[in-house]
Amino acid sequence: MSHSHFYPIGTAGLAWGSAELAQWRVRQVRQRSYADDVLSPIARLDFVCPP
Repeated sequence: MSHSHFYPIGTAGLAWGSAELAQWRVRQVRQRSYADDVLSPIARLDFVCPP
């Protein structure tokens, strides 16, 4: 069974060039942020490191 999947960027079987890569980057949506998910909670911790 063969499934044909449509992807709006590029041509199936051909490597992407700089134009396709630029289109892909524009479509990306930030889903997570290391600063928000990791660094901020660590900064809020109130701890003192022993000497």
